[in-house]
Amino acid sequence: MSQKAFLRKVVGCLLIMIMLASLTACGGKPQETTATKPTPAETTKATTAATTTAEPVRDLGGRTIKIGSYNQLIVPQESNPNYAKIMDLLESVQKKYNCKFENVVPEGGLTAFSDLLNTQIAAGNIEYDVFNIHVYRISPHAQILGTIAPIDDYVDLTDPRLDHSMMESSKYKGKIYGFRAAVPENGLFFLFNKKVLSDNGIDPQTLYDLASNGKWTFEKLREYALRCAKDTGDPATSIYGVGFYGWFWTVANYIYANDSSLTVGQDENTKINLDDPKAIEALQFLYNLMYVDKVVSPSTAVWDNDKNLFLNNQMAFYNTYYWHESNLKTFKERLGENLGILPMVKGKEEYEITNTGATSLTYFFNAKSKDIDIIVKAVTEYLTGLRDISYPPDQEFVFADNPSVQTNLDFDENNIKMLRLLNLGKTIYYPVLGEEFRTKVTESGFGLYGGEEPRAWVEANKAMAQQLINDLYSK
Repeated sequence: MSQKAFLRKVVGCLLIMIMLASLTACGGKPQETTATKPTPAETTKATTAATTTAEPVRDLGGRTIKIGSYNQLIVPQESNPNYAKIMDLLESVQKKYNCKFENVVPEGGLTAFSDLLNTQIAAGNIEYDVFNIHVYRISPHAQILGTIAPIDDYVDLTDPRLDHSMMESSKYKGKIYGFRAAVPENGLFFLFNKKVLSDNGIDPQTLYDLASNGKWTFEKLREYALRCAKDTGDPATSIYGVGFYGWFWTVANYIYANDSSLTVGQDENTKINLDDPKAIEALQFLYNLMYVDKVVSPSTAVWDNDKNLFLNNQMAFYNTYYWHESNLKTFKERLGENLGILPMVKGKEEYEITNTGATSLTYFFNAKSKDIDIIVKAVTEYLTGLRDISYPPDQEFVFADNPSVQTNLDFDENNIKMLRLLNLGKTIYYPVLGEEFRTKVTESGFGLYGGEEPRAWVEANKAMAQQLINDLYSK
């Protein structure tokens, strides 16, 4: 063999060896390594992190987001103990999304704002990017007309510290339209005057024990109201057993407290439920308190009549809403240690405590606003941050645990325990029934305001009530 032929053969062998080595490294046979293989969870985590990093926050290009309401929502009063934290949160969210929140407050108050919104909704031209209003004042018309956006298309609503009961009441065709991050604070509860009870031989501790043991029922309320009521013939000196925050506002709550409901079904299939025996029983209970037992002031329908009687030590029990601490603060300042608190009464012991309210102020988003997906994210992030300032994530999400409530009201252990029961029960908001239903049915107290016997009123008016519901979904 010649020298050139020999060299060609050696070079060829070397090339073959190099190719084989390359194939082995690339998959012919896995190479051994000292690195640990990532688990599926780690791989997912890494992929998610990479995706998050790769997707910068889309901003709004310096736009102003108009938030319509009948009151100021965005910038708190400087007297607010959390003012600095709230302003830091506001600045942070606006910077993150490159936008500015503007609170627009038209003149005329709540009713005027509600009328303005409904006019704009009907015209399909809402002037706000976001607006804050009670659900029943605009729904379901806005969903049907497609003027407000379903927020569950844009944000995760699985956070357990959202007001899910409220958001459920804004649902239409399976989609959520309203957002509320605050702790539910729109249920009814009872205040009682310890002095009035003691003067009539009732130990206030008895009431706390009944509530703690699930025995605070319609029957017990009537029993103690009868024992405390004293008709002197003079409204200035008479003592009343029980009173209400707006007779027409509270009646429906008793239907739910007696394990019933105003309606059954959803959306276009909503049916009136007032002829349910439990609903009739609840209405009859209230009718008896007022017109048979006569433990309710004849002027109970006059706004603030019962509140003033209670504050003047002329009432044993006052059934009202616990909207916010300032409502409680007024009673605490006037009655001091004589103020007692109880949860909403139940129809029977076996029923669950039910916090029922007409609605709470809820945020809605204009479906026609440009970049609505970013607007929803920005505003809901701000609202959730506000909640976490008042109710830090490491504490239980109940009204009684608000640090401001604890500090400002200084309630005794029994009253704090009762406040805790309010949010540990079941929270229900009325279904969306429309403004006309509210004025013709709810605000009449289901006939009680005019002294009509419940069963007769229901028989005479249930068809009308059903038609009002049907009309909501025929637009």
